[in-house]
Amino acid sequence: MKIVIEREVAFKNLGDYMEKEGWILDGGSFLKVVKHKNIEEEIMLPGIQVINRTWDNKTLINQLFLSRNIGEVEITVNNVRLKEELAEKLSSYIVASKEEILELICSRDFCNKYGFNEETIITMFLPDTYRIKYRTSAEELIDRMASEYRKFWSDSNRAKASRVGLSQSEVSILASIVQAEQNRKLDEQPEISRLYLNRLKTGMRLESDPTLVYAHGDFTITWVKDEHKEIDSPYNTYKHAGLPPGPINLPEKSAILSVLNPADNQYLYMCAKPEVGGYHNFSKSYQQHRVYAKEFQKWNREFHRKKPS
Repeated sequence: MKIVIEREVAFKNLGDYMEKEGWILDGGSFLKVVKHKNIEEEIMLPGIQVINRTWDNKTLINQLFLSRNIGEVEITVNNVRLKEELAEKLSSYIVASKEEILELICSRDFCNKYGFNEETIITMFLPDTYRIKYRTSAEELIDRMASEYRKFWSDSNRAKASRVGLSQSEVSILASIVQAEQNRKLDEQPEISRLYLNRLKTGMRLESDPTLVYAHGDFTITWVKDEHKEIDSPYNTYKHAGLPPGPINLPEKSAILSVLNPADNQYLYMCAKPEVGGYHNFSKSYQQHRVYAKEFQKWNREFHRKKPS
């Protein structure tokens, strides 16, 4: 299990500290082992530690002693749709609270400091795993994410964004749609990226179902219906041309790279294949798209009719 050491504590006091938090049963026996090892004055720095309840005191103390000076945690940023989710996830790793992080990334002035607005600031947080000090403040954390963002956006990647006609934030916004459309078969993402780039170039609406789900804020929606398309939202890509004002999730680097390195095609439409594999049929014409759509609808009805209840 994960335990959080909130403050510096000497090993001679660590047993009582851990017993008080309910992590061990007997701080006294813990102290006896500490004295035997002659490490009473050693300091455990604040941070997150992973321990096993089945360990005896000797094993537990050995593990804590080895990691006593780290004071760092591995922070993983992924699987996020909303700023509230992002702030909650980040705050679970460091001393900064969800409220402190959220206040900053919802502040217009603070977002402008990094070249973003309140809608696009989330694109600065690239999904990955980072090592960071547990005692990191909200401002320090965001500075670190800005640094990682600048590393990713090398001269080469900025040039690729320019070639597809998008800003860095727009690349991430489109990548979030591509990821929502295809997060199982990553080899298909470049095809979908080019399809949407083709739509943007010709002035067609993106008409992406995941943007409607985001607009409604109801992520239990699994089948978009005509009534969902009526919502008045800038994220409704059935009503509004161009990209939405912000991402609909934190896109993985695979999706971002698929936008920067799209396939070479003239597709404008896609429809799920009549199979459980997760791939799509692509088409240049609406007529062919309708053929694929009817094939899928027929398969889908038969599949659910045969599926055990």
